[in-house]
Amino acid sequence: MRIIRCIKKNLIILCMFLMFFQEILMNYIPIASYLDEVIVLIFFFIAISHAKILLTKYEKKQIILLMVIVIWGLICNILNKNEIKISSILIDVFSYIKVFLIYFSVINIIYVEEKKYIIRSIVKILKVITAVILVLGIINLIFGIDILTYDIRYGIKSYKFLYNNPGGLAIMMLVTLIFLLADKEFNNTKGNGIFIIFSLIIIILTLRAISLATFVSFIGLYYIFIIKKKKINMIYMLAGVVVIIVVGFSQIKTYLFNDETPRAQLLKYGIVTANDYFPFGAGFATYGSDVAADEYSYLYEKYGFNNRYGLSQKQRYFLNDNFWPMILGELGYIGLIIYCLMIYDMYKNFKYKSKEKKYISVATYTTLAYILISSVGSKILVHYMGITIFMALGIILTTKGMEKNIRK
Repeated sequence: MRIIRCIKKNLIILCMFLMFFQEILMNYIPIASYLDEVIVLIFFFIAISHAKILLTKYEKKQIILLMVIVIWGLICNILNKNEIKISSILIDVFSYIKVFLIYFSVINIIYVEEKKYIIRSIVKILKVITAVILVLGIINLIFGIDILTYDIRYGIKSYKFLYNNPGGLAIMMLVTLIFLLADKEFNNTKGNGIFIIFSLIIIILTLRAISLATFVSFIGLYYIFIIKKKKINMIYMLAGVVVIIVVGFSQIKTYLFNDETPRAQLLKYGIVTANDYFPFGAGFATYGSDVAADEYSYLYEKYGFNNRYGLSQKQRYFLNDNFWPMILGELGYIGLIIYCLMIYDMYKNFKYKSKEKKYISVATYTTLAYILISSVGSKILVHYMGITIFMALGIILTTKGMEKNIRK
């Protein structure tokens, strides 16, 4: 049993780092694009092999709502009689559930006494990686290294490290923050503060509005929970929303209100699709998803996307670079409401599991803020980088072995 647990702990650590660098690996090993799905399935089968599944009432509600979403989407496919391949539908369904699947699997694999070791081991490696990334980021800022630079913003070179874009680096640093805070909470490790600062500097160096909004969210939450030792209330939440909107307004305006941008077009026709199929949506694999882009959905032909840059059959750069338009188009307004209810239960679960844990509160609320902000212009909740985030959350929020303290 001890050997099995040792293998399990080290497998989790290995898979966590594979997820960290999946995007980089994909550039050199194409088959690495399937890495996230393989990891999700591995942990899912390990989880269901356990005799007892432990979930909070909020997690149970999330699973129920997730099942409702899948059933609703399939009903949309059946009623609309769209000739979508069953394999395409199943792939799209999996993309909807995989981030939640990894979270629910991990929290039922790791025991509380194992969590400390896993977090400590991950943090030791992350500190070295973070220091290296920061040094290279400063060198890039001064001298400009093509392989590390994404573009020029505000007259400054934006930093992406070896990722395809700064977003990948920002997510890695967000997850680094999650583990640094968890290490402080559960292991009371000293010296993490300087690496938290390093991570925040790297996030700023990406020069993305989402990253800057995440930075502001972190600072605000750290001030509330750690310095002032208070809890989140409605006033703090509203103030945070206002600040985030102000920081990210230029990007929000570009993405959503400039009718010429691809993302604005996707939102516009997502609403058109929801209206046309009301009260249903068009169904899985029809709009905004990876599969819909790969198959070039009949809806794109209908909406004339072939004549638009980044949305045509030959240039599909933005067809799957969205989230809420996809939800609207595929699931309709009712599906959108159900999904929002699931996100609300996610928030309630984070709040419940981080109660009386100030560093975990900062980690979970910052992560939730990032997810919501990022979902405006990207597909974070159906993306492999989303699995990185939710796997980390599963590790730090597991309460297995403390059943008597959990509401079942």
